[in-house]
Amino acid sequence: IIPPSLEPEAEEPSEPGREEHIPPTATGPVKIAVQEWNKWEQGKVDECSNKGKLLLKNYFQRANNPDGDCADDRWSSAFIDYVMTEGGITNFPVSISHTNYFKKIRERTVTQCVASPIENRESIQEGDILCRCQSGDCSEKFNDIDTEASHCDIVVNREGNALEIIGGNRY
Repeated sequence: IIPPSLEPEAEEPSEPGREEHIPPTATGPVKIAVQEWNKWEQGKVDECSNKGKLLLKNYFQRANNPDGDCADDRWSSAFIDYVMTEGGITNFPVSISHTNYFKKIRERTVTQCVASPIENRESIQEGDILCRCQSGDCSEKFNDIDTEASHCDIVVNREGNALEIIGGNRY
């Protein structure tokens, strides 16, 4: 996990919409993220449509928020919870907040996950969670995270400095 802070200086992450960019051997969270991306028809399904509501219901149930709905801004963290647990990370600290699960991973209360500062960006690989601030006025630091102004995505492919990511709320 890369903390909500400055984004990598590499090329802008692209949004995958073509399966040929996904490694054919994708497993775990990467495979689940791509499957979900395809269920959303690469961002064409409206989150408040019948199909969108059904997809969101699965995510919210996994995040222990069964009352969540399409109007809830925080379904992106529920999406991460769903992808990680369906992808085999059995002790992922599910939370309706990106910040909450990031803190637990950073504090090493989860054995299958490790948090790394953005300075380690060369080691980012498929299946990692990339977190960052949602707005320009967010000043989160790796060891000082107190805001809910973060967003995280799953890295599904890396080619050089280019990352392909999939996440909730942002197609």
